[in-house]
Amino acid sequence: MRLSPLVLIVVTVLGCGSGTQPGKPSAGSGGNQALPQKVAPSEKQPVKTPAEKAPTTKTPDADFHQDRSLAPRMIVLESVKPLQRDDSSAVRYGLTRKDLERLISTLPNIQQAVPVSTINRDARHGDKTIAARVVGSTKGLAHVFQLEIARGRFLTDRDRVTMVAVIGTDVGRKLYPVENPIGKLIHIDDHSFRIVGQTKARKTSLKLPRGITTSTDSDVYIPTMTMRQRFGDRVTTSRPGSRQVEEVELSQIWITVTNLHDVDDTAAVIKSLLEKFHKNKDYSITLRTR
Repeated sequence: MRLSPLVLIVVTVLGCGSGTQPGKPSAGSGGNQALPQKVAPSEKQPVKTPAEKAPTTKTPDADFHQDRSLAPRMIVLESVKPLQRDDSSAVRYGLTRKDLERLISTLPNIQQAVPVSTINRDARHGDKTIAARVVGSTKGLAHVFQLEIARGRFLTDRDRVTMVAVIGTDVGRKLYPVENPIGKLIHIDDHSFRIVGQTKARKTSLKLPRGITTSTDSDVYIPTMTMRQRFGDRVTTSRPGSRQVEEVELSQIWITVTNLHDVDDTAAVIKSLLEKFHKNKDYSITLRTR
């Protein structure tokens, strides 16, 4: 009885796995050899399976926060206000646009780097006013914030410094309860933005990305260059008897790495770069999953 080439290969592999020495023909490997007889149930030997090899993962640096339930897919940098050592009323800290430029030019394996700037403002339409979070960013924000579009579109590269906005579902519901907001104006401070899109309501079961402490349903998204030109980097906080000015260029930078296996090494390089140009540790590094 001759076995087909496919059967011969399978039998040989099984034979080697059960202890056949290399170089010796296994049962069924020769055309004139009989197939091995079945062993009685009482004589069967337990099949030894090789110990499962534990996945090799690098231990993140102690300065990195990581969700260990899954392999990290993104690196999130966030500005962190350091402890003040004086009574200065003006504080400058956090990530900068130069940081973003250095990271993009230094790390070739970055797939995308999404800058984020945020401020809290009142948004108005007609006689209605709500508290909103204004977010300046780029088209990549929809991916990293896990946003879905309900109507219209999200930001594009063509928007750049234009006065356009994408609103969250709560903003649309409260300011435009009986009308389609697409094409309408929304007013923030002394600026008017034309609405080009509206996001879907975020599912309550969907975990917010780290660094997003409030629902994105009350956000207003505008181009990052428009954010800089219209609102600047300074935020003034007034309290009874005190007034403080904070200057933060970028609230966050969301980085996606081309090869997921390079996330830990990339985070280590980022940490080294930031330490070189930041006297105080005014940032955090988080390895995030999707």
